[in-house]
Amino acid sequence: GVKYAIRAGYDPKAMIAYLKRLDDVKDTKIKNLEKTHPTPKKRVKKIKDLIAKLDADDIIGAKGGDRFEKIKKQLPRPEKD
Repeated sequence: GVKYAIRAGYDPKAMIAYLKRLDDVKDTKIKNLEKTHPTPKKRVKKIKDLIAKLDADDIIGAKGGDRFEKIKKQLPRPEKD
């Protein structure tokens, strides 16, 4: 997922922030994910290792609002009725 995020212009470190928030949630449904997925802590470590391996530490990526505005400018304007 991190490689796809980088290719799409997203900040690869955003996944780390998301996983840390997920780890803080005490919901049983979310904790059940650990039965089929690595724990968020293990996933964060893997992502950090991958970012270092890809030398992607300096990738800032597109922030949500900035990316949205950039794409929005490329879209054709709607026709007026």
